[in-house]
Amino acid sequence: MTFPVSCYTVAVSIDVTHSRRVWLQRAILAATSIAGPVWAAKTSGLVRKRDIGKNGTTLFASLPSAPFPCPGSRHRDDTVILFLPRRLRTVTQLDIVMHFHGHFTTAAAALTEYRLAEQLVTSGRDAVLVVPQGPVRAPESSGGKLERPRGLERLHAEVTRLVAAELARPALVPGKVVLSAHSGGYQPAAGCLAHGGARVTDVILLDALYGFSSTFSRWVSGKPEGDLPRRRLVSFYAAAKVASWTQRLLGELRRGGVVVDQVGTDADVTDALLAKTRALLAKTRVPHGELPVRDDLLARLLRTSALGSV
Repeated sequence: MTFPVSCYTVAVSIDVTHSRRVWLQRAILAATSIAGPVWAAKTSGLVRKRDIGKNGTTLFASLPSAPFPCPGSRHRDDTVILFLPRRLRTVTQLDIVMHFHGHFTTAAAALTEYRLAEQLVTSGRDAVLVVPQGPVRAPESSGGKLERPRGLERLHAEVTRLVAAELARPALVPGKVVLSAHSGGYQPAAGCLAHGGARVTDVILLDALYGFSSTFSRWVSGKPEGDLPRRRLVSFYAAAKVASWTQRLLGELRRGGVVVDQVGTDADVTDALLAKTRALLAKTRVPHGELPVRDDLLARLLRTSALGSV
């Protein structure tokens, strides 16, 4: 499979150490005067709605680096939903969990149906949840601008600026990224790995491997960037088509020398296994539509990720 030509161009690979990357990010922030009151003024217009709850604040924002609009696509919704946990501690690097929803739904519906914010809180991880709007209620998987070179990096940087303004923490720079995808969310997740330029530590596929197996296998086979401790790929599968792609992924991982943990029942997916695995392929009996939320599965996967705790 190939990514839509209209939504990406050829990327130039630049090897930048983590310390150099942080220095550059901070220099950019200083050079563009995105700090203090000026920064807040520039970002306040991006937020259309704020919902303040007992566990944190949910922002509904319109961001230039959102997946859409994208040249060549009919989709126009530039919504990106952010959930900022009340207990968010970081003042230096902003780690994020970016979740991609499936077909025939919206970012807001997925946030509620799968209790994404609540599961982040339950996980105890020190991160912000980011849910970009994909194709609205459509049978499409396009990731729009996230399938363009460094699309994920640009969105992470813009989210960081917005969070820094909201919390008055101007020293924040982009940190680690966990990618989560349900169902048709597989394509933007793969696009982020192929072209995103960000520091991804974990990829979570929730019955979502409908293609791009070589992209996922190449990513987890690669060397962690800079100071990152590891790369971890966890894929749960139930649908027949996903099972077929899983077998293809298994072969690619083995040929790449990656040790794969295969699990045949949900009960065998222990926290100990999740914490140590590099690549886990787990067959599940949980129905496709319930998988992200059953037994707070996403919370368990986040708790055993590379993200720090609150």
